[in-house]
Amino acid sequence: MKEPQEFIPDEDLKRFFLTGTLFLNLSEELEQQEYNRLRMLYKLHKSIHDLLFHLYQCNLNTHCLDVCEVFGFYFVEKEGAKKKKHYMSARLYNYIRFVQQIMKSKSMIADYLLYSAGQLDELERIASIYYQKDIGKEITREEIFQRKGQEKK
Repeated sequence: MKEPQEFIPDEDLKRFFLTGTLFLNLSEELEQQEYNRLRMLYKLHKSIHDLLFHLYQCNLNTHCLDVCEVFGFYFVEKEGAKKKKHYMSARLYNYIRFVQQIMKSKSMIADYLLYSAGQLDELERIASIYYQKDIGKEITREEIFQRKGQEKK
């Protein structure tokens, strides 16, 4: 199987990634250094990749059973307000529907997980070719999961 760089020249791939930062509003200024723009894009792709990885690895069937077991205890209890039990039942139903939707998307999550891994690999390769830096080793976990509005330490 051919590598992506065999289809797309490195310069075009670099331009593609830099343009992507503009579409995603990752860089406020066009004058911002190219490497910093790629770094921001890498952080975004890394956080998406981590989210998809956790969704893919999560055994949602077990989570569903655990939640049903916990809720079930309260449903069979003779005491308690009917209104509250009805509310809890509706919430459980909504949760199970949500989990089912995620479980139906498991193959799509797997496909996008592979795609995002390829994007990360190519970003790392472009950064090493053009900037002689290892972008993957430079970015810390705290940077990836930093919340918007939070200042850097």
